Amino acid sequence: MLGTSVPLSVRNLARQLGLNKYTFWRWRMLVFSIIGTGGATRFSGIVEADKTYQREARKGSREWVRHFADPKKVAPPPRPRWEDFTTQGLKMMLGLSRWQLPILTVADRGGARHFERLPNRKSVTLEREIKPLVPSDSVLWSEYQRL
Repeated sequence: MLGTSVPLSVRNLARQLGLNKYTFWRWRMLVFSIIGTGGATRFSGIVEADKTYQREARKGSREWVRHFADPKKVAPPPRPRWEDFTTQGLKMMLGLSRWQLPILTVADRGGARHFERLPNRKSVTLEREIKPLVPSDSVLWSEYQRL
């Protein structure tokens, strides 16, 4: 089930969506490449903005390995390992947690799009990041009241 709190592999997600694992992987990489582009995007007309969240990626993290290798010198990391949620039966917190990273998404009807990871969830940060993107003669469509 896609709404589960346990992280799923690309193969499992592709199987649940009825897609080939390579198709799902390409889509995933496309999203990451869009997020990674930091070019100057020009928006015009009706501009839509929203914020979404993604779990923090821990691939390649060595923090637990270092702790287990030398627990006297290296303190345990501030969060459980992903595998602990399945092996120890830990429950994933409902709602937003500090391990879910905010991503600003902006798009207009002409096809211009912009994805950017925000440093935090504060509305001041959101306003600061979105103001330079949206021209004054555009119409901003968003769920946020203070924009």
